[in-house]
Amino acid sequence: MFAQVDVLLLPALPAPPSAVHDKTIKLGELELPVLRAMIYETFLLNMCGAPVVTLPDLQSTGGLAESVPFGFQIAGPHRPTIEVLSFSTVVASRLGAGGSTHSTYPA
Repeated sequence: MFAQVDVLLLPALPAPPSAVHDKTIKLGELELPVLRAMIYETFLLNMCGAPVVTLPDLQSTGGLAESVPFGFQIAGPHRPTIEVLSFSTVVASRLGAGGSTHSTYPA
């Protein structure tokens, strides 16, 4: 896929973040444990070792990171991670996040 595109822009969460004490999240007909639901969209890319940066959607909240309803991830191919980080910095600055990004790397 990365032969045709430089990066992928994908959702990071399948639903808005849960309340602190919630044990499960309902996704359509599925009811999943919170942790499983929160890694539902990011697990595959992390297991493949792809460099991934997640960003909150600050436009829909007027720049208030505390009340972010969802986020998205920017994933790149297995080549210098700096390309994904550089692209995410540009996207974050356009969304009003400054340089605030959270990157995930394979263990």
